[in-house]
Amino acid sequence: MKKKFLKPLVMACSLSLLAFGGMFTWWNTDLFGEQNFCGGKIESSDIASVLDTRGRISQTASQGGSADAPEFHCTIQRTSFLLGTDDMKVTLSTRTKKADFQFQTRAWPDPAGMSFFTGGATGAVSDTRGWIMLPESCWDRVGMLYRGNPSPGNAQSVTTVEAVLDQGEAGREELAGMLARTAQRVADVAGCSGGGKAMAPGLRDAGTWTETDPGHACGLAGFALPGSAFVSGKAEKGEERTAGDSAETWACDVRFSGSSESQASFSVTSDADITKATLRQKDFRDLPNGTGRINPDSAVLKCGDTSVYFGMNWNDEYRDLNLDQGKDHYTENNRKLFQSFVDAAGKKHHCPDISVPRR
Repeated sequence: MKKKFLKPLVMACSLSLLAFGGMFTWWNTDLFGEQNFCGGKIESSDIASVLDTRGRISQTASQGGSADAPEFHCTIQRTSFLLGTDDMKVTLSTRTKKADFQFQTRAWPDPAGMSFFTGGATGAVSDTRGWIMLPESCWDRVGMLYRGNPSPGNAQSVTTVEAVLDQGEAGREELAGMLARTAQRVADVAGCSGGGKAMAPGLRDAGTWTETDPGHACGLAGFALPGSAFVSGKAEKGEERTAGDSAETWACDVRFSGSSESQASFSVTSDADITKATLRQKDFRDLPNGTGRINPDSAVLKCGDTSVYFGMNWNDEYRDLNLDQGKDHYTENNRKLFQSFVDAAGKKHHCPDISVPRR
């Protein structure tokens, strides 16, 4: 009698274990998973290398992203069940922006903390985000998605592919490789592949923090921080880091010590795509004698046969601190600081001497 009831019980337990094992495998591996995401723009192997944890990869949100449209915006996550590992999530999209966005917007702070691309591709990555610029031939063919619909750029914008880690951190080489291959697929769909620029990036090392020498800031001879740059107790001599190559793309973050948590970032690039697109921006004005164009925080100078971009960006805390000292202090410190930077960095590129105009 006992055997009569034992056999069904064993079978029920076995089936339950098989079902749980199947579900456990489904939750924690990519068995029978998708081979690509975002309308075929991103391969599962790339996502697996960036979301380097255990668990199943799945697309959780998407706008656009059809196989025959280059624009896309999607979110992909890797999650597990009962493994005790951290979940990871990344959002990827095509974006249209001003060419110097990576040096001039709060969405991309700390440029010297990024690893800039080498080998012809234009882009950079950190542990939590990255971008790559599409070839110029793609700028009028690939836009971004706005409320699910393609929105083209304009004559002043460039197009990028961006990745932002919403959860976790990624290896920089893996993130750069995924961006490069995704950008190539976007360009293929748009019919604008190539454009004379390599899409497989190498990476330069990001900067490390060292003490700032106010008379020799960012390791640039002659780059002296003016007295107006400091506010006692709130923005005093602190630390800095530099990244990149001064002959190509270079950046320096100057972090002031004191209660305000102020920071100023400085950048230089001779990347032709960035300088060419920046020169088209309407907020720039011509400098005398055809030496270049300028606005209060950036300039593109004609340095021999090469155009070179120089940029300065303050974080919100430093901007507010300067405004607290009065409008005249704000504008004069902005001018003096940018003048000192352009004078010093311009010499390394054999640029003409200029005078940063007063506002």
